[in-house]
Amino acid sequence: MRLARFAAVSPLLLLSGCAREYFVPPPAGPAVAEVTVVNTSTEPVSLIFYKDGSKCADQENIKDDAGVAPGASERVNVSGSEPATISLFTFSGGYPVTTSCRTTMTFRTTPGGAYRLVFGEELSRCGMAVLQLDPATGKYSKDTAVVHRLSNQPFFESDGWCLPMTAADRAKLAGQGN
Repeated sequence: MRLARFAAVSPLLLLSGCAREYFVPPPAGPAVAEVTVVNTSTEPVSLIFYKDGSKCADQENIKDDAGVAPGASERVNVSGSEPATISLFTFSGGYPVTTSCRTTMTFRTTPGGAYRLVFGEELSRCGMAVLQLDPATGKYSKDTAVVHRLSNQPFFESDGWCLPMTAADRAKLAGQGN
């Protein structure tokens, strides 16, 4: 009887580890930053934020598996007191040829700030630009400190999906580097 109960419950416990976690944004207020992701590509784009942005660990999906549709945008609030790390992933084609793109970057946010992440093939085939709203002009500009992250293939899903930032990367995000 115990063995039968164990055999019935074990697969469920193993599969529960594969469940996706979805990003729960902080409530609106003066301490958050607003990020709008704009998909200019021809394919849907999946959005992933990381609880641990230093090594891209503990993924949290922004949207369901369908992602952000081509030509659409998705707005989300993030903490304005620490750098945000986000990955965008897309693939296209089918047998025998598929192409994929996964780009990850960390950028500095400020409380009350507004940012636009533009993703698309015209940005060097697999690129993302981070623009910050200038409150004086009401226009977006490219003055945001951004660190492009190098991918890492983790052994476990909860391990880091990118290599840790260097001291120079951390200084850049702190506004001390170029």
